[in-house]
Amino acid sequence: MIIVLALVLGAITELLLFSRLASAIGLLDAFVTIVLVGAVGAWIAKREGVAGARRVSDAMRAGRAPGPELLDNALVFAAGLALLIPGFLSDAVGLVLLIPPVRRVVAKRAEAALVRRYPVASAMASAPGDSGFAGFARRSQRDDAAASAGAWSFVVRPARGGPDPERREDVLDLDAEEVFPDDPRAELPRGDGRA
Repeated sequence: MIIVLALVLGAITELLLFSRLASAIGLLDAFVTIVLVGAVGAWIAKREGVAGARRVSDAMRAGRAPGPELLDNALVFAAGLALLIPGFLSDAVGLVLLIPPVRRVVAKRAEAALVRRYPVASAMASAPGDSGFAGFARRSQRDDAAASAGAWSFVVRPARGGPDPERREDVLDLDAEEVFPDDPRAELPRGDGRA
């Protein structure tokens, strides 16, 4: 509901801004201004997006989790999307998001909000034989044995102040088995409803 309200208010604001500018400089000039600002902003967003993808690749090659780089790329994508929406307010938001110091501030606030909302904030999956990312370690000898046997391991680290998933008593450690619907072994025996 909040998103719909924000979209409606944004559209009304865009129309008001466009009508004010069109009455001040003329309809054709206002339209050309919107198109030019959007085109220049989209070009800048594309350039920043390519540079961001390179930073993600460099971080992964260096053995680091590319979390900050991915968040920066998401903000560049949001800026590009805002620039593609015709209107002065969305163009202003998009252009402001393309400024790297502004993106850093927004990224820090978004990261803090995510850590508050989801206490288990960092996770890593590694393939067998991978060294993993720096700072992450397998939790048990069982994980090491599974990795050497060719299994994938998944390590979850609790966020600062968050609960440690290994210490919780309400967590069940289960094994999974893939069952196909046409497999006759997948059917449960029919009973009379009594346990």
